Amino acid sequence: MISCIINTKNEEANIASCLESITKQSLQDFEIIVVDNNSSDRTKEISRQFTDKVYNKGPERSTQRNFGAKTSKGKWLLFIDADMVLEKGILEACLNLVKKDPEIKAVVIPERSYGIGFWAKVKSFEKSLYLFDQHIEAPRFFDKEVFLSIGGYNEKLIASEDWNLADRLGQNATKVGRISTFINHNEGRISLLSSFRKKFYYGTNIKYYFQASLSPKRYTIFRQSYIRNWKKFVLQPHLGLGFLVLKTFETLGGFLGFVSSLTKQK
Repeated sequence: MISCIINTKNEEANIASCLESITKQSLQDFEIIVVDNNSSDRTKEISRQFTDKVYNKGPERSTQRNFGAKTSKGKWLLFIDADMVLEKGILEACLNLVKKDPEIKAVVIPERSYGIGFWAKVKSFEKSLYLFDQHIEAPRFFDKEVFLSIGGYNEKLIASEDWNLADRLGQNATKVGRISTFINHNEGRISLLSSFRKKFYYGTNIKYYFQASLSPKRYTIFRQSYIRNWKKFVLQPHLGLGFLVLKTFETLGGFLGFVSSLTKQK
């Protein structure tokens, strides 16, 4: 059985679409576990229309996911964000892959984005650059025993916890596979200000990233995937330019968040 674990916080606008995409999977041997973080909207109420396994746990998504994993009954774990929608064959594709090669204990599921407005198109453009980039893509589907044996997600991290987990899987010589079926990520309406604020918040936690010994290649500004996809920049120059602007705002936000955390320590 596959345990589908969804972490939520005020996701009433998205959670129904997410859970419905799970119930419509071609493979039906699964359980749905929703771990909410003190939502003030109808997230829990809507979730209970799909599953009776709705819990409350905080303060961040890593803690929520680990709680869901420990509560689960499945042999396999699939972690999904509430603003994601699964294509129909994802569960079956993951299970077929690990059955075909029993040495595979974690699976990468490719992701593409959609949303409202120009900056959502830019984010979708960015995500398309990262397909098959091993320093960006990280597994979401795990053998439960392996996941728990390496400690699950690092609960000190408020971002990049998926990269940290992938790095620890690598250190543990765990074989990771990849399917071709997509997860669709609803970015909603993105703005430069919201992107800046998000990265600023993540930046305040950056000392824990260093302590977690994340691979430097995870955080490089210039990636080989940009060069590999140079034709996309030529064919869609407006999105390419928007990408440069968006990354500038995000990088600045992360840096200033880091500076802010240093100031608070003094």
